[in-house]
Amino acid sequence: MDRRIDQMGWVQRSRHLGVLGTVVEVSSVAADESSHDIANAAVLSEVERLQRVFDVFDERSELRCWERGEVTPSTDLVRVLMLAERWRVRSRGVFDPASASLTRAWDAGTARGAIPTDEELNRIVQTIAALERPAPPAWHPPAVPYSLNAIAKGWIVDRAVEAGWGAADLEAVIVNAGGDLVHWGPSAVRVGIEDPLAPYDNVAPLLTVALQDAALATSGGARRGWQIGETWYSHVLDARTGRPVDHHASVSIVAPDAATADVVATIVAVLRSEEALRFVDDLEEVRCCLVSSSGDVVWSEGSPVLSGGS
Repeated sequence: MDRRIDQMGWVQRSRHLGVLGTVVEVSSVAADESSHDIANAAVLSEVERLQRVFDVFDERSELRCWERGEVTPSTDLVRVLMLAERWRVRSRGVFDPASASLTRAWDAGTARGAIPTDEELNRIVQTIAALERPAPPAWHPPAVPYSLNAIAKGWIVDRAVEAGWGAADLEAVIVNAGGDLVHWGPSAVRVGIEDPLAPYDNVAPLLTVALQDAALATSGGARRGWQIGETWYSHVLDARTGRPVDHHASVSIVAPDAATADVVATIVAVLRSEEALRFVDDLEEVRCCLVSSSGDVVWSEGSPVLSGGS
């Protein structure tokens, strides 16, 4: 834990390992030291509570229990299911929580050392297309596995910031969960976007953006994916085809909230540059920055990029 004082008051930064499958960092500015500890505890408590709802890897999570028909979905789960469905429709199926079946197929292919067959992927895609979607009032579980990772993580960060802000008298707060970052406060902060083509994580950022009362999320297949034989496949899957895409080394989205930034980053990562920019231009207060596999950088109109590098 780092703690210092500047002209705005006490500044504290704390790191929590193994939460949401990543590192969660909480930075806050307050007039007194005790407010940090109160806010930090509230943030962590909310993250851990919601992780128990949405954790796709925990068979005891509410999401997994709901899929098995064992529980009625809570308000938290319903809210994110409804949000995910709106984005599925808006993206015309580019984002789809039912694509968890496709991810499992590629995981299985990696385990056996062979890519999924066209027949297998086409069968899964057709099943997803014909799926009856969960909806009120019954909220029946889907017939295939669901993953809300591409939207729930950002939604959790939004709720965590609200919890920290409401629990203590803060001047500013930042919560960063493995790249899903939210800032609340009166002054903009400079946030670096890492170079997806750099061999190490500890190099200078490729870009620096100004962020105030907003969220930033980054997605891309440069460092995550499947190694099958001699070929590397991006983890970014087009839910409409079941196949990996590598149009961009990384996609960064600035939006009013982390849930929006998170899901839009997932959608834009699938689309080619021109289509991605058109999609973002149709969204209010959303900006994007695209980094190609050759290192070229393109950003949408009004993107809050301050500079290349730090």
